[in-house]
Amino acid sequence: MDIYILYTSILLKYISQIHGNVCISWSLYEDQLRIVCKTDDLHLPIVFFNPSGESVAYCSAPNTTTQCHASLHTNNITQDIISGETVYVVNRALNNLPLNDTWGCYHGFKLDKVSVEVTVPESIGLKVQLKVTVSGPKYVQTQQKILLFCTSNTDSKDSSAYFHINNQFRTKIYKNASGCFSSIDSSMCQSGVCQCLSDGRSFILQYDAEIARGVLQFKCSMDFKIFGTISDCLFVTVVDISGPFITTDKDFPLHAGSVVKLTCKAISRGHILELYMNCLDTDVQTDRSNNNTYVAKLSKRIKSSDNGTLCTCKLSSVITSSTSIKLHIIKAPILKTIDMIFCNNTDSVVLSCRVSGELSEFGFSPWEHIFHGTHIRYLSGNITGNVSFLSIDSCNYQDNGKYICKAWNQDSQQIFSLNSTTSVIVKGPPVLVDKSVTMGTTVTLSVKFLSMQKPNKPKWYHKNRLLPNSTQFYQTTSKDIIVIRMYGEIVSYTGYIANLTVVEKDTKRFKILLLLRNDYGAAETTFELNNRDNDSKRKSESRAIYFAAAGQTNNVNIYDVTTSPYEEINDGDLVPGHSNDLINQSAMNNTDNYEEEGVRQYLELE
Repeated sequence: MDIYILYTSILLKYISQIHGNVCISWSLYEDQLRIVCKTDDLHLPIVFFNPSGESVAYCSAPNTTTQCHASLHTNNITQDIISGETVYVVNRALNNLPLNDTWGCYHGFKLDKVSVEVTVPESIGLKVQLKVTVSGPKYVQTQQKILLFCTSNTDSKDSSAYFHINNQFRTKIYKNASGCFSSIDSSMCQSGVCQCLSDGRSFILQYDAEIARGVLQFKCSMDFKIFGTISDCLFVTVVDISGPFITTDKDFPLHAGSVVKLTCKAISRGHILELYMNCLDTDVQTDRSNNNTYVAKLSKRIKSSDNGTLCTCKLSSVITSSTSIKLHIIKAPILKTIDMIFCNNTDSVVLSCRVSGELSEFGFSPWEHIFHGTHIRYLSGNITGNVSFLSIDSCNYQDNGKYICKAWNQDSQQIFSLNSTTSVIVKGPPVLVDKSVTMGTTVTLSVKFLSMQKPNKPKWYHKNRLLPNSTQFYQTTSKDIIVIRMYGEIVSYTGYIANLTVVEKDTKRFKILLLLRNDYGAAETTFELNNRDNDSKRKSESRAIYFAAAGQTNNVNIYDVTTSPYEEINDGDLVPGHSNDLINQSAMNNTDNYEEEGVRQYLELE
């Protein structure tokens, strides 16, 4: 009676605290009937009810300890707070109440209730042992494989086991003379999926934890001839922990003599972790960072004798997990170069490449100059000790590109080689590549030019006056792929085309100047046209003067067909210039030389 009063008094207290999964099972151990009530989150009272609906045992809500009471002193009730398991034991020899039929247990209020059918024939005596047990891990990581082991101490009716997951039937695993099978597609069990042990009483199911976090309830049941169905259950908590993972700051194989940084990382949401990494006789522990990330780091200078060393990292929390990597170390040279060098136009620059490591017999190959994937030239470096120096005198646009240092080291019969690259960027004014005149009903002046840096907007002048972009002086600037020569090699590069189309009824002799500029200098070129009395012979002369480099003489090409094959670019792509609108008078007055129109020519830059 006291148990009823105590239980009633706690109903209102715990009615709003119901939480967790509950399952119930039974077994026989000689003269004992054992009713087991399990929950994944034991925090409320547990109450057992017999087939008559009477409360027969009770455990209070656990704190540091728990208090349990049975209504009959001949029976017993125990509770394991850690495992969440409460066991009510009925002494069959001293029990006068009926055992068969439905037994139940509550975790908290009645809504959190489970029940099980018990069948104990009177004819079996008091020395029978009967039990089904399912076992597996208590915690797993997301997507981790869960190995479930279900066994009984007595032969089942048909050498089979039924597996349920979250109260949903999963599969039946059974053994016969042909082998071990699963009811899923009636297929034979494959390794890593399911298995039957030779005793015919034990079965294994492998299941992938498909949820990110939460609790999975597994139940395994077997059928027995006189006892009916007996089962056991297991709760597995899926924790949101990923890792550990080991990474290095350098790709394998590692080079002997270099310093390698190893990082072990794990991420956990909801659980505190500890990481322990061991590598090359060094131990490090967790250094917690933000966003639930745990990191352990170490740096070591490696030797060739460290090749094959195993580095491990272990994660400890509600789960334990570890990973490892094996160091692969070779006696390749270690190269040190500067990633990028800037050189002002006409200045000089020196590139260096230093080799180190466990060197036996080493050397350097010639430097290779590459521009946008095209080989330009090989250059011999000046080797002093373990350093190769490469000098570039009077930088110009042809020196742009990547310079590859190549070194090798011979270890016994094996030669290890390594490359390292330095990019050279020449800061200089625009470079004129080609210019032409196209005459028809209008006159179109075109200039192809390069600018390694973003150019300003080109400016056209006539008689010291800046020409506006209008219907009479229509100006366009577009990007285009331009073919140039760099030290004799043909290279395609994205350059620019500046066009000026002059609409004039009577195009007489006139002179146009084009000013090209970027942040590192300027270049100018002139067009001189002479069209006396609509003479069919058209003469032209051109001259290019550079502000930041030596001048070059370019050929002007004249055509009869006006075409515009280039994609127009927005003026917004070009930065407005900051130069004066008036051009040097000496450049404007130099108009004395002419040459007859000839075959179209291209300016070669060498």
